[in-house]
Amino acid sequence: MARKPEMLLLQPADELVFKGPFNRSVCQNILLTNPNKQVWVSFKMKTTSPRLFYVRPNIGIIGPGKSLNIEIYMQPMVQSEVKQKRHKFLIQAALATENIELQEFWKALKPEQIWDTRVKCELLSSKNNNDKEDDSETLREAGGLDTKISSREDSDCEAKDAEPAKVDKLKQKISVLEEERLYMKQELKTLRKAKDEPNTSAVGGAMVQLKRRKLFYWIATILSMICAIVGFILGKHYYM
Repeated sequence: MARKPEMLLLQPADELVFKGPFNRSVCQNILLTNPNKQVWVSFKMKTTSPRLFYVRPNIGIIGPGKSLNIEIYMQPMVQSEVKQKRHKFLIQAALATENIELQEFWKALKPEQIWDTRVKCELLSSKNNNDKEDDSETLREAGGLDTKISSREDSDCEAKDAEPAKVDKLKQKISVLEEERLYMKQELKTLRKAKDEPNTSAVGGAMVQLKRRKLFYWIATILSMICAIVGFILGKHYYM
């Protein structure tokens, strides 16, 4: 059976190489090019490891003669997991028009209308373990967002690799501040009870402590809210 004409040109065409260390997020790119000078082409990406790879965009449409850079982020993983499984990406494509609803478009396609190709994924760790693993695969939707035409440089990935760590650090700070806030809230309740008791000798000290605790409580609350807002903005910027 003759192979269908190439709807998309890929760079790299056969293998995508991720270089360790893998205790941090690693980014690589695939450039998709529509070689047809007259028609639009819609694409969709799937992966054998949707929990490990985040693809942006994983669905979209490319104009005649245009190219689109696909960013693929590999989540951090421990060294022992690096060679446990072979990873692959499936790129599907179909002729389309400019203004379409992508999800509905792909649901309506027949199998014979879809062109596809596979790209292997190679993980190169510092130990350079070359053991071959099982090649069985189950393709699922790659995580990511849909888009039309975009233009990004490969160097963008290096700058964005550090962003998940910043978000995680902010989340830890928010957690600590929230614990302090809850502790102070409980202390305020205790001091209020002491103030209401008839022991007049302890009332003065309790009132002073109550005012101080209230001040610390509101400071912790405000700091927690500020960190949460900053974390939300950074997280939104990274995952958009």
